[in-house]
Amino acid sequence: MTLEHVGKLFSIVNNFEDFAVEHFLTRARDILRACNAYMEVPHVEVWMRLLKSLQKLEFGAKD
Repeated sequence: MTLEHVGKLFSIVNNFEDFAVEHFLTRARDILRACNAYMEVPHVEVWMRLLKSLQKLEFGAKD
């Protein structure tokens, strides 16, 4: 790893908090809706939906 790479890593780490705050503020509504939806749906159903989605991506399966 070169000094240039180290400098970039420090820059990323130093700016991460600002990035996280900005990211949340610009996407707060979507993030909170996703969290709320997750809490309302039974976890087994969430995992089954995720599994179906992954199978569609991997195998091109249809409903």
